[in-house]
Amino acid sequence: MLKVLYILIFLSLSSCSKEKTKENAIRTASDPYSSSANTPRRFNQKLAEKDPYTLAFGVEELKNNEYYITVNIVPDEGSHFLSPLSSKAYKGTFQIEFYDTKNLLKVSKDYLESPASIVEVDPFSGLPAHFVRQKTTYKQKFKIRSDADFEVLGKVQFVIEPKCTMENYTFRVYRKDGVMKIELPSC
Repeated sequence: MLKVLYILIFLSLSSCSKEKTKENAIRTASDPYSSSANTPRRFNQKLAEKDPYTLAFGVEELKNNEYYITVNIVPDEGSHFLSPLSSKAYKGTFQIEFYDTKNLLKVSKDYLESPASIVEVDPFSGLPAHFVRQKTTYKQKFKIRSDADFEVLGKVQFVIEPKCTMENYTFRVYRKDGVMKIELPSC
């Protein structure tokens, strides 16, 4: 029994790759599907085998130091979550937050949601709510206040149903040598 325990511990530790992050540079709005060698790529992954959804993060350049952070979420069949367009009375709606302690970014409070979520009556509260049951893209605009390199951490969180768990993912948006990137820790 002790050998089995050691093997399980070893396997769980070795599943964390030596590469701690996955990188993703920006795609420009004018050419989001370019395939040149310097073209940034989005990462799209099921973050854990048990997760009933797939997430993809990206940064899209607009103009005048403005960008969108984009999050694509694809709930598995039978799973859903609440849109940020739902009433503030609901806890656990989809949210994107930046931890910008140095005031490097001006972040919009509004989200773009595509396709639009479906308004249904929540069976528990009896109130209308915006349910998301299909692949949906969220975009939140932010403006960088300087041309210098920077780094800002952020978080995406939401409650996935029917699993009823709060899902949290920390990301890092940064510009180094003039190239904007986003990273999501992989372990």
